[in-house]
Amino acid sequence: GVDWGGAARDREDLTTGLLHTLSEWVEDESLKAAPVTAKPLSQAPDVLTKQVSGNLIGKWVLQGGE
Repeated sequence: GVDWGGAARDREDLTTGLLHTLSEWVEDESLKAAPVTAKPLSQAPDVLTKQVSGNLIGKWVLQGGE
């Protein structure tokens, strides 16, 4: 893994440059947010099976209170 907090503290110049590049990518739409899909909690087994198999795209949110 990467210790992003440690890298940000130790290399402020690097962090500033990375954030600038990231901001440019978001502005010019070469980097887009992953889609978010909400599913009821009752579908958790199916969602987790897809996650483990690598068949999920984007962010999936399980919602309670069906």
